[in-house]
Amino acid sequence: MGLAWREGPRGTLLALVGAAALASGCFSGTFLSGKSCTSDADCGPDLRCENGFCGGVNPTTGEPTTEAPTSATAGTSSSASSTSGETTEGASVTDSQTTSGTTAPATTGEPMTTGPSCNCETIDVLVVIDQSMSMEEFEDKVIAVFFELFTGLEEAISHYCSYHIGFTFASENGHNDPECQGLGSLIRKAKMEDCSAMHLDGRSYVDETDELGPAMLCLASAGSTLIDGEQNPRPAQALLNALSPELNAPGACNEGFFRPEAPLAILLITDLDDDLDGNPDGYGSPNDPQDWFSELFMLSNFNPDLLSIAALIGPKSMPMGCNAQVSPRLHEFVGLFVDANTATANICDDAATLTEEFVTSLNALFGEDCMGT
Repeated sequence: MGLAWREGPRGTLLALVGAAALASGCFSGTFLSGKSCTSDADCGPDLRCENGFCGGVNPTTGEPTTEAPTSATAGTSSSASSTSGETTEGASVTDSQTTSGTTAPATTGEPMTTGPSCNCETIDVLVVIDQSMSMEEFEDKVIAVFFELFTGLEEAISHYCSYHIGFTFASENGHNDPECQGLGSLIRKAKMEDCSAMHLDGRSYVDETDELGPAMLCLASAGSTLIDGEQNPRPAQALLNALSPELNAPGACNEGFFRPEAPLAILLITDLDDDLDGNPDGYGSPNDPQDWFSELFMLSNFNPDLLSIAALIGPKSMPMGCNAQVSPRLHEFVGLFVDANTATANICDDAATLTEEFVTSLNALFGEDCMGT
């Protein structure tokens, strides 16, 4: 697969996932119908947050809700102490988010306090997504996966007292200021918004003090910029750079994102294998999958139980009717993780399979048992 079939203008994956998905057209705000919410900002431009669900529709029954669910933020069963169903500043919320007397960060922006509900201490989540033109074929599938994942992540992440969620391209990032456009720098800006300034209090990642919905959607709307280097996806090197001490040091582009002592969940999305030696155009990360994992292993304090990965990648063998590359090197990389901490799906699969099976497997990686603890 040479450069020629990847040239020319394209729709951008993350732009569709975020901004375009929330605009008029096929992916208007109605795709968020039934998602748990705490404010209208969680529901895009076309829906309101009614009784804890976007559009007021209970996803379990498909019927309009007449009273608030007992857990508007996490969508889980409530404690008997919940009386109103709508979270207001200073009000108690259910045990899946905070304990009585604390304030949910999604509503007030205040830090989450620890208690019986946040039974998992910390987690870092890194999304590495390929923005090269070859991904255009898979945009609709990934949109479906992303928003199913978002709903699951919103619930799963509520079990953690502290979380960091960062997005990076598998190549350079032209949206950021020049000093933070390099490989592995976390996304700070989208085409229309300065996500860091507007939603992240100047950081390059989402944490428990931010409103999860607006912050995630801002980062997801970054979109391609077609700068030099964007057609050279190097997901393994982007991943390692994003976690490097250099980029996470005080004053650096990813300052404070990666915590080596915390469990790390990786979401990797690409349709190309990461194979520098096998690519005639010289694209890809240097070294081999074993080298990549060894470096990741060292970065995570030599504890494999802290590492999990969900990979939406090309197949192991030649696909039929699909232009994704066979991806033996990425499959080898995923195979080096603890088996229970992996979820892999073929990007050539249909969207229904991906959302039902892959997203279910991915959500299980977060689990209430807490990775590495």
